[in-house]
Order: sequence, then C-alpha cells, then structure tokens
Amino acid sequence: AAPGHAYTDIVALQPDGEPLALSQVIGTADYVLVDFWASWCPYCIKELPQLKELNDKYASRGLQLIGVAVRDEEADARAMVEKKQIPWAVMYNAKRIPYDIYGIAGIPHHILISPDGVIVSRGESAKQLDARLEKLLPAK
Repeated sequence: AAPGHAYTDIVALQPDGEPLALSQVIGTADYVLVDFWASWCPYCIKELPQLKELNDKYASRGLQLIGVAVRDEEADARAMVEKKQIPWAVMYNAKRIPYDIYGIAGIPHHILISPDGVIVSRGESAKQLDARLEKLLPAK
C-alpha cells in the first residue's frame, strides 16, 4: 500500500483477548500516525522522545498515534510501553502481519493515514513528519 492508496486493515488480539483493528482508529481523528516498532529494536526506542513530541504538539490539532508491536512478545512490548510511558494505544500481538501486508523491510516504520483512509506518507522520519503535519494540521 503506497501513498495515495487506501490503507489495509490490521487486526491483532490484545492482552484482554479482544481484537483491535486499525479500522477502529482510522477516521476517529484528522490523521492517524501508525508507528510499527518492537521492544527489541534500539532505533524504535531511541526515537520515542521525538514521537512523544509529535504527539504533544499535534494531538490537540487532530493527530492520533497508534503503535503496532511487530515480531515482539506481548509481555516484552507491554513492559517497554510501561517503562517508556508510551501514552498512545498500542496494538499487541501483530506478529509478522504488518510485514506481509505492508511489505515493511525494517522498523521503526511510520505510515500517516488521512481521515478518509488514504495513505499520506510512508517511512518518513519524525522530523519529516513534523514538517508535513505542520502543513496538514496548522496551529489555529
């Protein structure tokens, strides 16, 4: 799924046994930033402060972040969410599904999705996303 095309839904069983789908989040905000990450990925953890800055800056303007823990043990991902105090929702137990659906080669990987479900960008850094979001969600 490339920019300009509709996103593909992902469903993963959560710790409470209930499924959580990306489609439950898309459309609830102006834009959704999907962060594919894992607790064992040092680059994913290193960029968390930058993602928190994006969240702090744009949440009130209509950005919703959601993390998708890939190729990760649920307990490890949950421990990292707690340790790093990740404030946004995280989809656990996604396993390799995002790799298969989106052809992701490595993580961290970000996909920005518009309210109508169209992919705006893929693979941009936090700095690139900040510049893009500043245009899409300007301060009022």
